[in-house]
Amino acid sequence: MLKKGLVFLFVTVFLFSCSKKENHYDNRQTSYDSSNDYGLERAGSFAVEVKKLVTTIFKDIFPHKKNVDTVGLVRAVNLSENADDLHHNLRNLFEAQKDLHTIYFDKQEDKKNYGLPSDNLEVSSVINNNKEYFIISKIKFTNNYNVNEILQRFKVGDIIVSVNDESPQKRIANILENNLGANAVTKKLRALDSFFESKFPMSYRLVVFRDLKLLDLNIPSGFYFKTINSSNSEKIKDDDIYQINNFDDFSYIRLKTFKYDVSYDNFVSLRNVLDNLKYKILSQNKNKLIIDVRNNGGGYLELADTLAYLFYDPNSNKPFFPMHYRLKATNFNLNKVEDIIQNNPYFSLKYNIILERNMLYDAISNNNEYTENFPMISNELLNTIEPGFFTTYAGKEIYLLTNSNCYSGCDSFVAVLKDQNLVTKVIGEDAQTGGGGASILYFKNEQENISNNFYFQTSWEQMQSKTETGFRLIEGEGTYADCVFPKDLEDFSTYDPILNDENYIKRVIQKIKRNEC
Repeated sequence: MLKKGLVFLFVTVFLFSCSKKENHYDNRQTSYDSSNDYGLERAGSFAVEVKKLVTTIFKDIFPHKKNVDTVGLVRAVNLSENADDLHHNLRNLFEAQKDLHTIYFDKQEDKKNYGLPSDNLEVSSVINNNKEYFIISKIKFTNNYNVNEILQRFKVGDIIVSVNDESPQKRIANILENNLGANAVTKKLRALDSFFESKFPMSYRLVVFRDLKLLDLNIPSGFYFKTINSSNSEKIKDDDIYQINNFDDFSYIRLKTFKYDVSYDNFVSLRNVLDNLKYKILSQNKNKLIIDVRNNGGGYLELADTLAYLFYDPNSNKPFFPMHYRLKATNFNLNKVEDIIQNNPYFSLKYNIILERNMLYDAISNNNEYTENFPMISNELLNTIEPGFFTTYAGKEIYLLTNSNCYSGCDSFVAVLKDQNLVTKVIGEDAQTGGGGASILYFKNEQENISNNFYFQTSWEQMQSKTETGFRLIEGEGTYADCVFPKDLEDFSTYDPILNDENYIKRVIQKIKRNEC
């Protein structure tokens, strides 16, 4: 996910803050003005703090325009009269946004899933002779004997013929709408991730094709697991961030995440990551580079922007534009930014937080819906980085390899590189990236006076990528690949997922050499 550093994770949203300042620029309704259509004035006393927070999220914070009746869904939350109705209406509201950044769940129930997660039994879609197949693409054993006994029945490369007497295509269609995703490609990938998951106990009767035989494999009911959101990036090492390799005359870097170690001086830590990466790429003495960001779920925006900046050539006489953002022009957002300025003075060294505040002042005073677009990272930060070590302007070839699991901070990285022509081609395992176009705002329950059973987070600052003709929205669209090379059955010719993925990379390289992209 896209974050602004560890300290920001603990910046709390105060709905009734004693430090709230009078603001003469605010010509708009406040968060709890009962003249709005959200139904809060009829909410009653049941779970009123939860209802206030949710109303604020979708009235004053959430920046996207989705094709759903959000006002009506919020009204249903506010009219909930008991716990069951409240949780039901909250789930309807948040799931309707199809936004992986904007999440609600009941910590006791909603994160408990039955079946086997994709971390243990992964299903992938492959294309062969223009026909789609669903195969077992990765198996990871656990310390649970009963789970391992089930996993041992499968082999990487097993082709799924049926699940509970239905085709795998039917299984995907049945669970597609239950999965979050900013676009159809991302939703399908999320459905593949939850192929053997359910909110209630169920068994799976599978028929798979292996070694020219049809085999019956069963997954009994009763297994369950809890998914846990983890935002701890303190002990991340360089090996956790990237992997360096080479194939033929190509240097290869796999960017696994845009998180980095923020347990000490952020500037020093960031520079160390960038300098080490530059050294390892240059030491291979290649003129062609593949940057693989498949399955990169994002991280800190400053790492995404500064990594993109490395591939910018100052000799091109064109400016570099980091990812831009905009906010809803509300009093809540203005107070939130002012809180950050007061409580985190070092932020102004890395981020244009003062500019952000001024943009909010102007937008609110002019009664605009949004601020103007602004770059988040500061020139002070960019000026500490030396770009141009490996650029297309200097005759190098740079290929960006993506899929729809490239999300959030990864979306930002890909958009900046493509929109400013800093790469030769964008090659996709899928047609587009995930389309997660925002930073995230988190909430601490004790500060909101709500039960610890609730978890809330929301998209906050909306990404706007600078292009030659203006700006484009990242949310929902992501970035489209110049060429799409989906995996096929040849890429799963062994039982080893690592070797199989290397086979895919080698096949992509052959297509590049044959000018098929």
